[in-house]
Amino acid sequence: MRLKTEKIGFDIGGVIFERDKKNISIFSPRYLELLPVPEVFEALSRIVNERFRDDVYLVSKCGEEVRRRTLNWLSHHDFFRHTGINPNHLEFCLEHWEKAKICERLGLTHFVDDRLEVLKDLVTVPYRYLFQPRTFEIESFKERLPMVRILRNWNELADELLPPR
Repeated sequence: MRLKTEKIGFDIGGVIFERDKKNISIFSPRYLELLPVPEVFEALSRIVNERFRDDVYLVSKCGEEVRRRTLNWLSHHDFFRHTGINPNHLEFCLEHWEKAKICERLGLTHFVDDRLEVLKDLVTVPYRYLFQPRTFEIESFKERLPMVRILRNWNELADELLPPR
């Protein structure tokens, strides 16, 4: 019996680059100044090289302007070179619920998002990780908490997915 290939997906905003900081957001003119979430490049590089290889995807909900800005941000920070993620493994959608269809089509087995509202719909993804959740969202969807693993930082995710160094 052949085991299912493991594939992992990541949201971008709030997972790869920080949420609004110092009045800078993906919507502001200074969006390129948004910082990467601490330890993201190192952790993703390890996740790619030590376990998932070419089975790593980015899945983001956004409109056309935020899509353009996100691509600019990734390029500006040399994201794909730092992490080893295939730049062709980038998917965008217009609505949160569409992430579920993308995850199913790609056959993702793991997904990391900062929105419990998104993770609750990923019924085909066995391993779901809620990254640095916001209190109001946990309150709104608390009945869904048992289906996710809460992560405070990238090191926790690397520890969860990779053998000890």
